[in-house]
Amino acid sequence: MTPVALLVLFCAAMAAIAVGRLVVSEQREYVDIGTALVVVGITLLTTLWVALEESMLTTVERLLLAAVGVCVVAAGVVMIVRYWDQSAGPTIARE
Repeated sequence: MTPVALLVLFCAAMAAIAVGRLVVSEQREYVDIGTALVVVGITLLTTLWVALEESMLTTVERLLLAAVGVCVVAAGVVMIVRYWDQSAGPTIARE
């Protein structure tokens, strides 16, 4: 197992923790959702890194993985920046 594959496992564990915290949280803040999106996006991009090193996916699949990863990270960063000052304010209540 390459060191990059270990990085993917670590990122996947961190993504599972971030998403799990959102699932069990009574009140979710937008910054927490943005952070979870960034962690999931980084996991997708490290998966792309492994796919490039190991020649696992086709070119179209690599481009799709890269596009999805970048979009998820960008959405997370936008959400963090947009709601940074309001992190103590509005939350998303669990119903």
